[in-house]
Amino acid sequence: MNGKVLGLLLVLLLIAAGCSGIGGIGQERRTGGEGGVTPTGTTDDMDTSGACPGDLSDCQGYCVDLRSDTGNCGWCGNACDNDENCVSGQCTAGGERVLAGVTPGESCPTGLTRCEGYCVDLTKDRWNCGACGNDCGDDGSCVNRQCVDRLCDDGMTNCQGVCVNVDSDPDNCGYCGNVCGGGQPCVNGECSWEEEEEEGCSSEQSDCMGVCVDLQSDISNCRTCGNVCSTGQSCTGGTCVTGGCPSGQSDCLGVCVDLDSDSGNCGRCGNMCGTGRTCQDGTCVTSVIPSCLPGKTRCGSACVNLQTDNRNCGSCGTSCTGGQTCCSGRCVYTQTSFFHCGSCNHECPDRHTCQGGTCVCQSGLTRCNLIGIKGYTCADLKTDEANCGACNRPCLSGYTCCNGRCVNTKTDESNCGTCGTSCNASQICSSGRCIRTL
Repeated sequence: MNGKVLGLLLVLLLIAAGCSGIGGIGQERRTGGEGGVTPTGTTDDMDTSGACPGDLSDCQGYCVDLRSDTGNCGWCGNACDNDENCVSGQCTAGGERVLAGVTPGESCPTGLTRCEGYCVDLTKDRWNCGACGNDCGDDGSCVNRQCVDRLCDDGMTNCQGVCVNVDSDPDNCGYCGNVCGGGQPCVNGECSWEEEEEEGCSSEQSDCMGVCVDLQSDISNCRTCGNVCSTGQSCTGGTCVTGGCPSGQSDCLGVCVDLDSDSGNCGRCGNMCGTGRTCQDGTCVTSVIPSCLPGKTRCGSACVNLQTDNRNCGSCGTSCTGGQTCCSGRCVYTQTSFFHCGSCNHECPDRHTCQGGTCVCQSGLTRCNLIGIKGYTCADLKTDEANCGACNRPCLSGYTCCNGRCVNTKTDESNCGTCGTSCNASQICSSGRCIRTL
C-alpha cells in the first residue's frame, strides 16, 4: 500500500473519530459560578412523560439537555462544581467551556447551525434559540425555536404545548398521548371505571364520568356532560359555536382565549406565565406591586390607613356602616363613644358620658362651673361637700354633706357617724355614736 493510500486512510479515520463526538454539541454552556444559567428549583426526579421535545428532559418545568447542562448533569438536580463542565452527562474538570467546534469552511451536521464557530441546534439550544445569540435567559427554555418560560406548574405536565394533569386527563392518562377508550375516566394515572376518592370538583367545574371539567368551555362536555362540539367548533359560554372565536380571541384546542391577556396562553397557545407573572400584550411580565408608605397597608390597588379608613377598618375589606366611624382600627359610634366622642380619640373626662357627640355629666350629676377659673365639674349635690345642695355651696370644716345638707356626723341624730344613720327617740348622737340617755 503506497503512502498516498495510507495518508487517505489516516484522514478518514480522523474524520470518523471527530464525528463520533457530535452527539454532545449544540448546547453551549457558560462557565459555572455566579453568572451561570442553571435553572433554579430542580429536583432529583427526571420527567420522562414527553413534556419536552426530542432529547431534552423536563427538570422542574425546564427543558434541559442532561448531557451538557452543568446544573442538571446526567440527572435532574446534579450540579457540577464551578470549575467543571458537563460532558456526555458527566461532570468533568476544566474551567474552559467544552463544545464541538468547527474550523472555517467546515460544514455542520444536518440539523445543526454554525454559531460563533460552534454547531448548535436552534430548535432547542437555550442560548441560541431560533437564531444565533438569542439567549432565553436564566428561567427560560427553548422549545421548537421559541423561548418559553416554565412549562407548567407543579403537578401538571406539558403535552404538545398544553398543561394537563396526567393523573386525571383521559386523553393523556399517566403519560402524554395515552387516551382512555370508551369514555373511560383516568383515575390516578390509569384508565379505570373505579371512582376516585376525592373531595369533588371545584365550584367552577363539574364531574363528568370522574373527570372535573368546565362545562362552559370544554368542547367534549359543552353545557352538559358528553355533549361534544363538532369539528371546527368551540365551546363558548356553554354553547358550541361555529365559525371560530369572537373577535379578539383565538382558538386554543377548542377553547376561545385572549392571547394578549390569558396567562395560560400568553402570545400563543400553551405558553403559560409562571407564578408571580402576568400576561400583558401577549408577553409574560413580572408583576411589580409598589410598596406602601409607612403606616399604610395595601388593600387591592390602594394604600390605606387601617386605623382610619372606613372601608378597610382594622383589616382590608372591613367596612364601617350605619353611621359608624373608623377610629383606631375599630368601627365606633362617635355620637355615643366615651373614648371617641364627636371625633376619633376625643375621650370624655371622668364622671362624663357621651350624648349626641358631646361629653355631658353622667345621670344624677350636676354641672357646676368652677369659681375663678375656666371649667366645670360634675357634682353630686347630695354628697359633694364643695357643692352641697347647690353648686358652689361648700360645707364648713368638720361637716359632711348628707342628702344635700351640711351636717356634723358626730352630733347629728339623723346622720350619726355616717349619712343616713339615725338614732332612736331614747338616744342621742355623741362622738358619732348613738347612746342611750339617762
